[in-house]
Amino acid sequence: MKKTWSAVIITVASGFILLLLAFHDLRTPGAVTWRAEAGVAHLERAKGLVLQEIKDGIIWASDGFSIYRSEGGRGFLKVFSVRPPWGIAWAAYSRTLRRLLGLEEIVEVFVMQPDVLLVFVGGEIQRVDLRNHETEIVHRLRYFGRRDGRGVMPFGATMDDEGRVYYGEYVTRRIDQDETIALFRSDRTGRNFKIVYEFPPLVVRHIHAVQWDPYANVLWMGTGDGDEQSRVGYSKDRGETFMWVGQESQDFRTVNFVFAKDHVTWLTDRITTPPRAVRWHRANWAIETSPTILPSHGQYLRAIGAGYSIGTTGEDVASLWLVGPDLGLGKIMEWPISDIGMSGFSTIRLGRGDAELNNWLYLSPLRVQENQPGIFRLSWPAAFAVAGIADPKDRQAHKRDDP
Repeated sequence: MKKTWSAVIITVASGFILLLLAFHDLRTPGAVTWRAEAGVAHLERAKGLVLQEIKDGIIWASDGFSIYRSEGGRGFLKVFSVRPPWGIAWAAYSRTLRRLLGLEEIVEVFVMQPDVLLVFVGGEIQRVDLRNHETEIVHRLRYFGRRDGRGVMPFGATMDDEGRVYYGEYVTRRIDQDETIALFRSDRTGRNFKIVYEFPPLVVRHIHAVQWDPYANVLWMGTGDGDEQSRVGYSKDRGETFMWVGQESQDFRTVNFVFAKDHVTWLTDRITTPPRAVRWHRANWAIETSPTILPSHGQYLRAIGAGYSIGTTGEDVASLWLVGPDLGLGKIMEWPISDIGMSGFSTIRLGRGDAELNNWLYLSPLRVQENQPGIFRLSWPAAFAVAGIADPKDRQAHKRDDP
């Protein structure tokens, strides 16, 4: 009898412990604070979050299907949780599964207004009204899922000066001969998405970047992956036609752009030639490349003022770089890449929108061996010092070079 009761107690206790572990694995915290990183000066981390967008002094982030924001340099507060369609996407509620499968980037959050978001989640675009706590499904992606991939890249969607939202289709598998890749555009409310530009089958594999250029008031797009599929160009009629500034070369395979008054700069996501920084000059369409090559695939780039930008690499080497006005490259730091994870490559994600806030740089290293995931913030003087470059005196006066 005593053995029977002992077995019951052990079973109940074990079940209770498993229930607690499951609850901890599935829940997201209500608040996340900044904490100093041991052994690294001027570096802080908000654990468990993925950087989304920095806009109007607010930092937006995600943890699983939960959305967070930070104001005034303070910690993050959870403001909303979206729900994906029923199915395999629900497995991503588990923090353990997200980490094992390398699926930290399960949502993309775009800020239309301070209280209105567009969220790409589970193959849907959901329009979230934070003020009224309402969610509306406004669009379903043609490509998404285990076979097709994530559907959209982090810089593959943007908003123009009149409030229309654009996104380019991103599919990871090789598309069939009867499948097209398209650019979609919404109305000014973030609803009623329709195709405005469509590539014929096999012309491109997918769209990497879609960004609004505030200097020329045009829409830029970049595609990949092979030489013949890679191109960079802009549209003067809000996505209906494009002028290609370069194509059929790995120099024009990129995942995002940085805009300035006189030029447009990007890093090359090259697979057949060494990756570099590339600059296209508006006045004469001249192409300039950096004298130094990057150690791995060039990824995200953000302007920080006075002609400087911050750039990242991923896949083989996850590193952070300072890009100078002359396209000179200075390494800031590097994270060891992870050999854990069944999906995706290592990356250092930079936020959309404003490049910096309160003299800090914000970034999210993903699928790396240490501190995964999380948002790091590094002070700009420290970043310049590590790269061996003096912080320009006029950087603060020009830090809004890239609206």
